[in-house]
Amino acid sequence: MKKIFFLSVFGFAPFAWSGAILQLQTYGAFNIGEYGPVGQTFTAEDSRISTIGFDVENPVLNGPPSELTFSLMAGAGIDGLPVATTSVPLSPNFNGFAEADFSSVKLTVGQVYTVLISEPTHDYLVYYNVFSDSQGPIPGRIDYTGGEEIEQGQLQPNADLTFRIEPIPEPGVMGLWVMGFLGLGARFNSKFKIQN
Repeated sequence: MKKIFFLSVFGFAPFAWSGAILQLQTYGAFNIGEYGPVGQTFTAEDSRISTIGFDVENPVLNGPPSELTFSLMAGAGIDGLPVATTSVPLSPNFNGFAEADFSSVKLTVGQVYTVLISEPTHDYLVYYNVFSDSQGPIPGRIDYTGGEEIEQGQLQPNADLTFRIEPIPEPGVMGLWVMGFLGLGARFNSKFKIQN
């Protein structure tokens, strides 16, 4: 009976929350300030998320430090209701994923949201991916089907920004994992008990 309980805990726990939303392909990069408003829409797979990050770069040699502002809104597009806004400091010549903490926000699973990003110095580029053109899908390119890139305030149905969204595991699920490990430990302890 203990074995069945142990297997059921580990069998169902991973399905209680979704994985990260990842769109890591790149086709090129464009200037955040010159092409603003810039952003990405996504469909919430979890009610809680940890961070939202975009792949950005400052190609200006010895450029000044700056910050990337993330504005999370309900709905698809630049006119949605504000949900949360936060800023991330960027060091000179930063290159990589700038990630903002949205762990205090509760989302509605299945609803579409928009994240707009802005940067005051107009030095930073954001990476993006084009997955189709006038000829149709581009071989090897992946379409994040849960949303679209926003460029100059307009939805771009053939592109996505290079971004990632990390979820927060639900506390109940973590409890199941802990119980599973405790059960495993008790099972091994009883099975391999050293006799004096």
